[in-house]
Amino acid sequence: MFGVKRQNINMVEEVNSVDNSESDLESNQNNTQNDVGHTIDIENMLPMHFRCFAHTLNLCATTDINKVIKSCVELSSIHDQVINKCNILWKLAGRPKSAEIIQNILGHTLSRPGETRWNSLYDSLRQILSIKNNILNLNRALEINTKNALRDQDFNYIEEHLRCAAPISEALDIMQGKLNTYYGVVLPCLLALRRKIEILAKPDHHTWIYCYIPIVHALLESNEKRFRNYLNFTSPESLNAVIAALSYPRFKKRWLTCVKPQFHDRLIQIFKKTANEVLIGKNTFIELKNSPENQTTDDFFDFGSSSLTLTSIPKLELEVLHFFADEENDLPNLNKYPTIKEDFIQYNTPLPSSAPVERLFSFATMTNQPKSHKLSDNLFEKRVVLKANLL
Repeated sequence: MFGVKRQNINMVEEVNSVDNSESDLESNQNNTQNDVGHTIDIENMLPMHFRCFAHTLNLCATTDINKVIKSCVELSSIHDQVINKCNILWKLAGRPKSAEIIQNILGHTLSRPGETRWNSLYDSLRQILSIKNNILNLNRALEINTKNALRDQDFNYIEEHLRCAAPISEALDIMQGKLNTYYGVVLPCLLALRRKIEILAKPDHHTWIYCYIPIVHALLESNEKRFRNYLNFTSPESLNAVIAALSYPRFKKRWLTCVKPQFHDRLIQIFKKTANEVLIGKNTFIELKNSPENQTTDDFFDFGSSSLTLTSIPKLELEVLHFFADEENDLPNLNKYPTIKEDFIQYNTPLPSSAPVERLFSFATMTNQPKSHKLSDNLFEKRVVLKANLL
């Protein structure tokens, strides 16, 4: 109902050489024809599609990084070795007897990474790193041989790997959050993520042994490549994200410090232009009337004629200036700025992450079984609703 309107859709009217009857005229009013001759229903046209920002981040942390790890023989060897040793612990945590031993020694169980969410691997590795001091007692109790036991160099690799992955994991947690993650978060999150990775890329920032050159630089290249449409500030995706971020009270103009100065004025003008479209047909100016010439004034306070007289001030200019200068960043603050509020509703309603929808329909174990492959639509919907209510 709200989202950004679809742009650059060329409609070609259907031209008939035969006489137009009443039915032909009615069909021409409701339908158009595209370039290849297929009929398009205008009333049921979908809004502009936005790629899931969180899923793209997942690809940066999985597909792109795994390619770099596999391309480096030494890095691939130690990475596979560490993950295999961690898998032994995660499998033991899934067995009742060994899980009880782990619970008694550590005071908690070990979480195993899921297949659908990459940051679950980050959380699981961070948990492994936190039990470094108890690993000897745990190996002894679980009867893990020396060959499959985690050593100090393995923990060093885990620590470096987590240091590289921390910014992306934090960004994913923000994007996949359950509460009020608006589309205006996308561009500030992306710019903050790039800045954090650039800090990691500085040679003197940390002492690196394994991950500095391959992984950190691969993260920078991956983000620049997969999000180039957002970082060029010329594409429709980028401009939509700019307007969404500028109209979001949480950020306003703060993120512009991470953008090249030559873009600042242009992006602000684009934001004002979209807000000005809301004011079409409304009173867009605050009139300031000059004093009549014959009006009596106090002779003592005669300062001469002023050359700084103004006839009118754009209302939108005042609203934007006050909005950017307002230190309040709560969402209800938008009620004081009705024009910007309408911009916020239009450009922030697309979901930046498909995680909420995926959680609702993430019932693969319930539907991907041979006995469930012939479920009707109605029965499937009932099972999904029942399962969601149980959660």
